[in-house]
Amino acid sequence: MTLRRCFTLFIKIQEENTLLSSGQQQLRIPLEPKGSYISRPVLGLICLQLRTKVAICNPGTKKIRTLPEIQAPEPAHIYTFFGYDETKNVFKVLRITRPITCKDGHSPESEGLFKGGVLYYAADLYSDSTRVIMSFNVGSEDFSVIELPKGVDFSSLGWNLVNYKGNIALSSCDDYDNGDLQIWVRKMGVWLSKSIKIPSWKENVEGLKFYFRGTIGTGELVFTEYFYFENESPYIVLYYDKKAKNLRRFEIEELTEGHCVETFLDHVDSTWLICDEE
Repeated sequence: MTLRRCFTLFIKIQEENTLLSSGQQQLRIPLEPKGSYISRPVLGLICLQLRTKVAICNPGTKKIRTLPEIQAPEPAHIYTFFGYDETKNVFKVLRITRPITCKDGHSPESEGLFKGGVLYYAADLYSDSTRVIMSFNVGSEDFSVIELPKGVDFSSLGWNLVNYKGNIALSSCDDYDNGDLQIWVRKMGVWLSKSIKIPSWKENVEGLKFYFRGTIGTGELVFTEYFYFENESPYIVLYYDKKAKNLRRFEIEELTEGHCVETFLDHVDSTWLICDEE
């Protein structure tokens, strides 16, 4: 059985290179001052964006496959989404550099979440600027719209799109100071609201801001620091077991100035072979 776990990337900002690390695994790639992006892992692979350049990477084997560079106007905001087409047994990258000319024209407004053959991301419709969740079927390459729950303002600070026990969900960190988590879970085409009170929250967060990242295979809820950059203190990850009502804290030591940290959930060691570009 493959163990599903958190996967943390330590991104060290340097003049010429970025250092990606997973445990003892390290990988250097060029860093652009703007337009850099790292996707959530899909079957053990991640997608890296450096402005108009894109590559698929296996962090475990340190292998990279670069994709053809696209042309985009300099001020354009490029969105890159990563998924897997199970029917054709291929990984796919969706890149958006200009208005989407589909039935529901839209502009992406968040990072993507891949689940069950579908990419999800927040977007604004061009017709009336309504904020929605867009879904993109990686196999059929069709877009569709999912309306937000009533009263949810996903454009406000604190909302996040996550995987909650196998379902897509929206979470709010408005009351994280008190350990109160609000979640809207999408099941059978319906949004269901959940409120979770986390005990011993203040004793563990030490006044820091955290946000909800989703759940892992054990069912535990995972929280990471809201922002971490150029800080010599440990990087903190919190795991909450809802059944046992147990909140445990994991610290990553020895981070020095110039590190930016990203944490991804349910990473698996990949058996996919990605060859180096010649």
